[in-house]
Amino acid sequence: MYTSDCTNKCSITGVKVETSDGESYDLALGQGSYTAAGALEWKLMKTPDYCQGENPLVAVNIIKKTTGKVVGEQVLTLHKGETSEVVTHPTAKSVKFTAMLADVTEKCS
Repeated sequence: MYTSDCTNKCSITGVKVETSDGESYDLALGQGSYTAAGALEWKLMKTPDYCQGENPLVAVNIIKKTTGKVVGEQVLTLHKGETSEVVTHPTAKSVKFTAMLADVTEKCS
């Protein structure tokens, strides 16, 4: 839960996610990235503003696709330093990894 009774509020502008299979993704708010030949799309979701000094809960939406069609979604919710549950793909059996939130970039007022 976020507290909002503070003078310095912050918002997340970007994150760095590292996967157990050695990949690294820099995700900016409103932008995404792809992996597994486009079978997975990564998107940083908007997070509510929070007080400076809090460790925000970050949400990353992973959209699973096959031949351009969405076949599933998985939302990873992580604090900095945490590792996700295993990410898989319903038709690409070689896709199996965990993701760790390595860094969070924020803008504070």
